[in-house]
Amino acid sequence: MMSRSIKKVVLPLILMFSVTLISTSCGERQKQITLSSDVKQETKDEEKNASKLVKVTELDLNNMIYTPICWKDDENIIVTEGSDKNTIDLNSIHIDDINIYNVNIKTSKVSKINTIKEAICGDIGQKHMYGNFLYTKDNKLWMYNTIENASKPVYDLSDIMKKQKEGLKTADTRELLKRIHSGFVFGSDKYVYVIADVSNIESIMVAIDTKTGDAIEGYTNSGYFPYSDKTQGIFSWVYNKSNDSFYISSPYYNVIYKTQLGKKSAFKKIETVGGQIFDISEDGNEIYLNSIYKNGKRSIVKYDIQKDKVTVIADENRDNGRKNHTSMFTDVHTDTRKGIISYSIQSAELESKNKTYRMEAASFIGDFDGKEIKNARMLPIEQLDNKSSQNTIMINRKGDGFIYTLYYFDYEGEVIKFYKTKSYIYQIKQ
Repeated sequence: MMSRSIKKVVLPLILMFSVTLISTSCGERQKQITLSSDVKQETKDEEKNASKLVKVTELDLNNMIYTPICWKDDENIIVTEGSDKNTIDLNSIHIDDINIYNVNIKTSKVSKINTIKEAICGDIGQKHMYGNFLYTKDNKLWMYNTIENASKPVYDLSDIMKKQKEGLKTADTRELLKRIHSGFVFGSDKYVYVIADVSNIESIMVAIDTKTGDAIEGYTNSGYFPYSDKTQGIFSWVYNKSNDSFYISSPYYNVIYKTQLGKKSAFKKIETVGGQIFDISEDGNEIYLNSIYKNGKRSIVKYDIQKDKVTVIADENRDNGRKNHTSMFTDVHTDTRKGIISYSIQSAELESKNKTYRMEAASFIGDFDGKEIKNARMLPIEQLDNKSSQNTIMINRKGDGFIYTLYYFDYEGEVIKFYKTKSYIYQIKQ
């Protein structure tokens, strides 16, 4: 799971250097904001009424390089770790064992649950799909339920790979799998998606009902999906049950694609906004995105489907005029029923002396009502020997606690080398 998580952050950041630094090399400096006395008092009142974040303990998992998957209950979490855990090549798929463990957060006791041999790790389920993750093995897409310790095949990729061999003129299985993307669909308790280039001019899109096994297919020009040969996990899908449509975007794109699979000419480009989709409102009318490129800003936004209108929830500009530096929101998760949002701001700087990238992250927890973020509090930043870092937050299902995980690595020459993973358990007290 770690390879996918890191890739989803590192590659968009690196791509941004070729897009944003050209136009903003002089830098857009943050505006100095002077708060009125009324606003200052309102801020103090918000801080006074904000919930408290209490650090409970640090997990002691020695040298494990792991990824938290879900909370099993109040005292146990499920994590995964690969066997070849220290190095990842961003230009290739990563086939490895997936080791699954139970970790008691009070004692840090680690108990091995299962091992999936020679597989490609995939997406981790949120909300309705909480506790599940996807993986690819034996040319099939599988779903693993960590709570029940059970896996099942979701979709046979053989037909897609056969079309790829003919259309892409290659029999290299790794190259074919590299162009096949899959993930969970937000707004649904049953759908997962598969999207793949089957030739240099055509892509196939499939929505699979994990409960019935039914699959809905659609085809489109592969030109709609640039960079699909770069890495796994660049797409995000959401299902709108009110109009029976799927919406597709990516952190690489400044557009959203709307499609009703199985119907001819049912593919529409929405140019109002784009980015990484991370949620949809209960009524299906508002899509929430981590929008990177629109108007040169990195923002958390809300897109109103009916009004075709974008509302900016949060802007980010940590560049402060620095040359060869950029930043973006990552790992955005919400629970509107609990009124919580978590996110990180990941920054990258090109060190010109040795042409390597150094990355660091700051993570936040805040209150969120679907319209605005309040009481956003930054979690402690810890550095390790000048290494790059990425952070993630995994809130429990009750909304009264979370795991704050920090990963330390080096990135050089398209290769990531991991050094350490640390996690802290927090309580959210009202």
